[in-house]
Amino acid sequence: MDDIKRQTLKRFEQLANAAGWQAHLPPQDAAEAAVPVWLYSVSSKGPRLFSQLFLSAYRGNLPFEFPKGPGFEPWNILGSAIAEFDKKNPATQTESHQMLVASLLHYARSTRTWAALPPINTVPGLHFVVFDWVDKKRVRHMRPMAKIASQPLSIETLSEMFVDALNVHLARNPHEGPVYKDASSS
Repeated sequence: MDDIKRQTLKRFEQLANAAGWQAHLPPQDAAEAAVPVWLYSVSSKGPRLFSQLFLSAYRGNLPFEFPKGPGFEPWNILGSAIAEFDKKNPATQTESHQMLVASLLHYARSTRTWAALPPINTVPGLHFVVFDWVDKKRVRHMRPMAKIASQPLSIETLSEMFVDALNVHLARNPHEGPVYKDASSS
């Protein structure tokens, strides 16, 4: 592992450990069954949110209607939801949790990564992760990845996945790496 990758992994792990999870899990007494499918939103600053899906959501029944047409592509909707979520105190914003989860699922269902996932009855669990970062031109980049596992993913696993997603992106676009506001923490 070269120095840039090691620094990225170290920075991500430090930020992730400091960030803490904003879990949006189905309540124990929910009338509908949860399925072993988890969505994650992870920024270059660390984990933002994860959520386990209900069967109806997995099947595409979202709690929000999303507009259609130019400018309302799933990645634009997710980018807006992320920006809005990051502005608020997520611990007290149930609606922003729900909007981010719905936007994540809306985006996920539009990707080839989601289309390639096996049926949920053939695996112990599916994890769809969207990694995002802002580059020096203030452009938000989003890269999806998926993993099969029975339990929620650890910070270490997400850190490794982030480095992998970043490496794939930077191999094609070397000038679109994340910009960290606090350069003294490198």
